[in-house]
Amino acid sequence: MPAHERLGWYAQHFEMVEVNSTFYSVPDPRTVERWSATTPNNFVFDVKLHQLFSFHSTQAKLLPPALQRLADRDAKGKVNVSPRLRDTLLDLFLQTMSPLHASEKLGVFLLQLSPAFSPRKHELEELEPVISRLRDYSLAIEFRNRNWVVNDQLKSTIDFLRKRKVGFVNVDAPQAEHFSIVPSELNEVTNSEFSYLRLHGRDPNAYLTGKTVAKRFDYDYSNDEIEEVADRSRKLASEAKDVHVVFNNNNLDYAPRAAIRLRKALVQKVAAPPQTPELIKTRIDPEPDFKPTEEIRSGPSLPNWLRRKKKWLTDHHMTLVTMADTPHSIGLGSAIGMFFGFTPLYSLKTLLSIGFAWICRSNKLAAAIASNLHDIFLIAMPAVYFFEYKIGCWMLRRPPAPKPFHHFVFGDYVHWHFLVRVVWPALIGSLFVGLPAALLTYFIMRLLISRARAPQTGG
Repeated sequence: MPAHERLGWYAQHFEMVEVNSTFYSVPDPRTVERWSATTPNNFVFDVKLHQLFSFHSTQAKLLPPALQRLADRDAKGKVNVSPRLRDTLLDLFLQTMSPLHASEKLGVFLLQLSPAFSPRKHELEELEPVISRLRDYSLAIEFRNRNWVVNDQLKSTIDFLRKRKVGFVNVDAPQAEHFSIVPSELNEVTNSEFSYLRLHGRDPNAYLTGKTVAKRFDYDYSNDEIEEVADRSRKLASEAKDVHVVFNNNNLDYAPRAAIRLRKALVQKVAAPPQTPELIKTRIDPEPDFKPTEEIRSGPSLPNWLRRKKKWLTDHHMTLVTMADTPHSIGLGSAIGMFFGFTPLYSLKTLLSIGFAWICRSNKLAAAIASNLHDIFLIAMPAVYFFEYKIGCWMLRRPPAPKPFHHFVFGDYVHWHFLVRVVWPALIGSLFVGLPAALLTYFIMRLLISRARAPQTGG
């Protein structure tokens, strides 16, 4: 399904969406206008506030261009937050969201605090500037440091929010004592107009060690767990006018499938799922005579080696689109990795990609992933290198060696004869293949990531 059709499809099945892309960047006002125009009159957008407001370490490149020049930054390019910068960004953010507010589709602003915001180093009063500025809007705060909501501190935190009519975000999270995991037993309602419940999955290892958003929240809720969520939703509904339940287990199609099952458990009307397997892969419960390891497939099965390559591409595509970075940074990092993958510096390609990505202040992980993309087509790379070598020899006006390539290792690069006769011509020739591939990669990746984040959906 094309990216521009996904929100319209989503709005046929759900009444609200949580927009997560706004945590990383302020969208173009025209994009927000399209969100409003694409959805029914009763549709609601809950919008996550930009990370600068939530005590996260923020790179200047994640700010709008006009504010990047205003921001004071450290040697690593991270913003030193000032009241002026905070207020200016919040004014711009609210202006951008005004089409949703005008159409009465703006739901709750979500402030997702950093785990570093702890009672030991901070005070709740530090949240006052944002709370005060948003007093005419619905605001919910999600604490990511459990020390705010345990023991005697819990009452102080809830009283602080209730006095200011700010919603407390209840969570469904792994059962672990780690400081960054808030207990799931809480069902607090601090504003009678609404309650907020976010579901992050229940895998503690993924939550604590996942390197990307998709890996951290890689969890598929069982039907029994969905029933537990339904019971909890009913409890919150007994104390609040509206209950916003958001599935944040955003790997693959886990979130929308879980949301559909929850609506059924709550006896809500659910539209029949359309035939869009590329958006939601409908899973069929196996019959009793099926073995658990058997897979239900449609069409001819792929060879094992091709299935492994397909899985590698799928996993790394998800990693790239869920990185906490700008489309430009990820696209540039991918382009750098793609370029070095085409060079004859095969043994050094990953290190060189990461190094140049660091110099260009682009995403180093994206560069490392893209530099290894060529390994999928490893069988074809010798032909590519030979083609580059022939172009290089032609450019340098020298005859090619009779047998330029053999099984070489890292040590060969330090031999002058090999470097001059083989590596140098191949490197010159690789410019004619690597540079166009890098440019194409940059624009494709930037386009794909921008579309994937506009907006991200939850249940």
